[in-house]
Amino acid sequence: MGACVLAVVPRVGSRISSRSFSASAPHLRRRRSTLGATNLARTGIEYARNGDTRPFLFIESKAAPVPSGNTVTAPFLTSVLGYGAGDFVHMDAADLAALPDFALALESYSAIVVASDHGGMLTSGELSFLNEHGSDVLGYLAAGGGLYAEGESNATGNIGATQRFGFLPFLVSSTDFQSAEVANTRSAAS
Repeated sequence: MGACVLAVVPRVGSRISSRSFSASAPHLRRRRSTLGATNLARTGIEYARNGDTRPFLFIESKAAPVPSGNTVTAPFLTSVLGYGAGDFVHMDAADLAALPDFALALESYSAIVVASDHGGMLTSGELSFLNEHGSDVLGYLAAGGGLYAEGESNATGNIGATQRFGFLPFLVSSTDFQSAEVANTRSAAS
């Protein structure tokens, strides 16, 4: 299964990018696809930031148990993608819930970056918060903010029955194939 990048610009200035798999997944970092996955992740984040130098808001659990096949993505942002500590703010469900006004807080960020639930550590807590604040996300995007969201599959049970991509300002459908992305090969075209 290959990567699919979807870029939609619903209003002038808004930037949205979504991917079908997590570039931070351990099997991608170990294989030859590391460079491609890294390039896709950095390109998606930078597309969402659209040249804005404010830090981006990175959403991923900090405390959930890490299932086999997953890893915490925040270190990937610094060690592999080269972002500095001041380039992003890492928040999980508890941090988000503690914000007195999510819509107002979003004004401080160049983009919202949402980790994957398989490969990364997005959980139902973060996803539920985003879904419940979809109108805040829509307002942020309408004002020119950016969004980069990695895949949501529930392959390791991190998001359960929580609606996938429910915070996006347009309809999204998702089909779980639960197929492994290992031993993929390419050959020259005939």
